[in-house]
Amino acid sequence: MALDDLRSIGEGVVIVSRLGPAEVMRYLAAFDHANASSGALPCPDCFVRGERGSLNVLPTAGPTGAARCDRCGVTFEYLDD
Repeated sequence: MALDDLRSIGEGVVIVSRLGPAEVMRYLAAFDHANASSGALPCPDCFVRGERGSLNVLPTAGPTGAARCDRCGVTFEYLDD
């Protein structure tokens, strides 16, 4: 599923930032809550800086999808099953 890939990318960004396991779990909880409530998905780059950015899915064609943060402008590509 595409959102699972996007969630894994976000998890990886938070892990690489070395914030610690509690922060990784906090990011995943925020992602899951936003996904379940059809809310804005949190940007992992903003999250590690203590900011709040929202990922917006971009129109794409083919096997990959993309989402861009409305705050920092970083684009994440993921497999779009």
